[in-house]
Amino acid sequence: MRYFAVALAAALITSFFWYFRINAEVGSIASGITPLRQSNDSYQFIDPLVGYNLPDNVKQVDEYATLENDIQGLMSQENASGSAPDVYGVYFRDLSSARWMGVNENTAFAPGSLMKVALMIAYYEEAETDPGILQQKLTYSSAVADQLNGIPFETPSELQVGQSYTVEQLIESMIESSDNGAKNALLDNIGASSLGEVTTDLGLPYLDTTQNYDTYSITPKEYSVILRELYNATYLDRQYSEQALLIMSHAEYAQGLVAGVPSGTTVAQKFGEAVSGGATGLAPLEITLSNCGIIYYSSHPYILCVMTQGKALNNLTNTIASISHLVWVDVGKYATAAK
Repeated sequence: MRYFAVALAAALITSFFWYFRINAEVGSIASGITPLRQSNDSYQFIDPLVGYNLPDNVKQVDEYATLENDIQGLMSQENASGSAPDVYGVYFRDLSSARWMGVNENTAFAPGSLMKVALMIAYYEEAETDPGILQQKLTYSSAVADQLNGIPFETPSELQVGQSYTVEQLIESMIESSDNGAKNALLDNIGASSLGEVTTDLGLPYLDTTQNYDTYSITPKEYSVILRELYNATYLDRQYSEQALLIMSHAEYAQGLVAGVPSGTTVAQKFGEAVSGGATGLAPLEITLSNCGIIYYSSHPYILCVMTQGKALNNLTNTIASISHLVWVDVGKYATAAK
């Protein structure tokens, strides 16, 4: 009987210990959850909620704890073969559970064309009060076309000088084929502060229409906010959030994230490139390649944002595809175990 009482006392002490420990951990996590609210001084009585930011330590109890090791193992293999990027950052988020994983997720990169999604959002935000803006016709002028001249490695625009296009058509061209002529035409037609309001509202580094994208930087974790708000329809209304992701799912870029998942998988995504150096007297050519999107795994859709920098574009492309494949396999394992 005495031994039973001792065992019972030990069990109770252990239970209390774990109870208070777990409560302390839960309390620590809860205290770190902060609301993300739209920064708009025009409202007097409301403070619109955009979403919530979770504290970094939430990922420590993540179902995807092995994924970080898998990615680091892949990078070790690429280092050994000489194909690894000089710098990389990864952010993953399971949209069905809000669990996330990151490797160098707070490292900043030049986003390049990734920020075209923010420009699309700026137009759709205006369309919520003035739907006619999407059918407004803009003429692709020689002045706008000339903005692409002299830019290294620039792909010519598919737009025709003198031809008129609706804003909606230009948005589709800018996102689906990453047409920089369409981007420039849209930038020239929107208020200078409109893009800045979107980035500020989403808690991102400020970017307006007068800034050079090449001088702007953003982290994989920061950029994922754009995708989260579109998926949850917490910034734009449901109609325009759906439309934005539909257009992104038609993106022609079939490398990177798309190459790492089974054929036919729906991926709403955008890629971006930036180039620095390479001229006489400057540092060697450095290429930044990023690809961020929502991969619609049947039961566990997820965000994956991979940013890389190095000297060989083909290696960077392969790295993103390999990471995308690792994530797809890991999500599949979790989805199977959760059934």
